[in-house]
Amino acid sequence: MAKIEKAKFKIDPKTILKRPDWWRQFRGIRAVWADTPITLDEEITDDVWSGAHEAQRKFGEVYMMAKNDAKYLYVILDVVTDTHNDPGTGDYFSFSFDVNRNRAITPNKDIDYSCFRERPNTMGRQYYIRAGAQTGMMAEERSECRTSFGTSPNSDTPHRIWKLKFRISDISKSVLPWITPSSARFGFSIGSTRPRIRRHTPDNYLYDFSNLHTVYFSKKPQIPVADLGPVIGNVGYIPTTKINATTGRATTDAGYILDIENAAFAGIPDVVGNSERMEALTRSGAKKYKIYHKFGAGSFAEFETSWRNYKWNGFDYVLENFGPDGSNFYKMPNQNVDYIIDDLLFQFDSRNLQTGLHSFKVKFFNNAGVEVPTGTAEQVVKMYIDNNVPEVSIKSIKYNNVEIGACGIVNLQQPTDELDIEFEAYDKEGNLENYSLAARWGNNQSKRIVKKVYGSAGASGNWKGSRTITASFNPQTTCAHSFNVVAYSRATNGRKFVGRNTAYRYLTIIK
Repeated sequence: MAKIEKAKFKIDPKTILKRPDWWRQFRGIRAVWADTPITLDEEITDDVWSGAHEAQRKFGEVYMMAKNDAKYLYVILDVVTDTHNDPGTGDYFSFSFDVNRNRAITPNKDIDYSCFRERPNTMGRQYYIRAGAQTGMMAEERSECRTSFGTSPNSDTPHRIWKLKFRISDISKSVLPWITPSSARFGFSIGSTRPRIRRHTPDNYLYDFSNLHTVYFSKKPQIPVADLGPVIGNVGYIPTTKINATTGRATTDAGYILDIENAAFAGIPDVVGNSERMEALTRSGAKKYKIYHKFGAGSFAEFETSWRNYKWNGFDYVLENFGPDGSNFYKMPNQNVDYIIDDLLFQFDSRNLQTGLHSFKVKFFNNAGVEVPTGTAEQVVKMYIDNNVPEVSIKSIKYNNVEIGACGIVNLQQPTDELDIEFEAYDKEGNLENYSLAARWGNNQSKRIVKKVYGSAGASGNWKGSRTITASFNPQTTCAHSFNVVAYSRATNGRKFVGRNTAYRYLTIIK
């Protein structure tokens, strides 16, 4: 693998010492987006860790670096003072998460990860049962750890380095769906017998979660430049080149961050500029821009909207408000500021628009109000907007052709007897992603009776589903049952599918 030049990331201790006391108390660290999954077998100076060095934080004698993708948080604990290579004889790390982020220790919810002392490359997990007490270590399958010994950008003297990999769904909320900063609250310990090191940060975190550190997850997966539109580069994670210029529905490549086919738009989309084009326009004197919109075959008119974006102020993410001035001009995105969404041209609440095909374009101007050419043909981005959710209902549940009403009781005569169920899952705009019917009973017991997804036989094009769907169910035991229909819209805000509808009916079944 290609190596990073150490000098490029060398940390100047004098720079750290010049920072005021409040900087040392800052408890946030930003993770950098990992373009490719990290296996932990890589060296700290390999390309996969690039970018994490500049964003690192120092906690006592430990430098912490972090990267993430949509699935994992990757962490390096660079223990520059542990210069004895004796793993398995007392060296350890311990890393705790406030999983529900309530700033308190929650029994059987909050997690502590650590290596097994005699097996430093094996990750274990335990749960807090109260302040200062855990359940005891058990084998961990979804998260991993590795220890290594060598130099790093922080020290030319060989020393202990811990590399950690945490499954994000186990420690916090998912990264991708939210525009607000996703984060996890944590504390950690490192230990060594030679030299003797015992570091806890924050100092009392094993007993008190009120003052934990925060790692902010990156939400900036790199969209291939070749896929970006020439001016409006993408809508959320969807390159505008993947939006059909006629239908306004989007299809991305299989296995992409957001894997969609023939999807409409809904919710609050993020309309993002092509970064290289934004930079070129700024160099050409563009200071502001206008947004134009039309519905269907109508005429373009100036479009007014407002939004908020989180920016990094050097210490934390803070909200910044955006909107038009009195002449409907918007300020050019500031490329020198790190935002949660860089080059964001605008957001809009599509729920305020009619269902159907909408078109958007942007024009740029200098301070005098003179249009600045984009250097490319005019780009119009079309989006089919549909915020309607599918219609769902349970039309009937019958036994031996006799209808069983809600909360009814049915006494089955034979072990093989079945209930006949008729339901609907229908989207009149043709934007149905999937539907399912399931039975639930007892203590978390369930059975999926029917599921159909877009792309399967008979579910393509502008799929509407059906007003009449039939299925049969053979109950397993005597119990109260709920029958649940769920249908999802094939509509996205550019980051996830939005829109679903449910219907349910309760019965008591005697078998």
